[in-house]
Amino acid sequence: GGPGRARHVAGGGGHSAVVLRKGLILLAGDNRKGQLGHPPEELQLSSSFVALSSNFALHVRSAALGEDYCLLLTRQGELYGLGSNDRGQLGADPMGGCAHVPRRVQMPDKDWIIWAVAAGPGHALVLASETPGTHSRRSPSP
Repeated sequence: GGPGRARHVAGGGGHSAVVLRKGLILLAGDNRKGQLGHPPEELQLSSSFVALSSNFALHVRSAALGEDYCLLLTRQGELYGLGSNDRGQLGADPMGGCAHVPRRVQMPDKDWIIWAVAAGPGHALVLASETPGTHSRRSPSP
């Protein structure tokens, strides 16, 4: 069969995303920062939905779109970003630059499973929990 029905949609500052049931993602709109997953010099604007150009085998659960970036949450609880990182939106250090190939967002300190993601114009928020086995031992409360 085909790629499946839509399971999630998201809109950003000039681009949109549709996540299909089989985990594929389609993006449309402004790509000047690579937020559609294509090099900006090859595609600056798409009025129809396009798949990521890279051979990127992600099973996407949801997407969150900011002003000029895109965050992809996988079924495994990993977060990937593409587009602008000029304010650190992709979690990459140093801040600046753009990415048209999704790169994994590294969470600080521990291994985290991300359950949900939201995006604002230049910032993002995640709901996450520690991966089992990585949490520190804490004394029980009295």
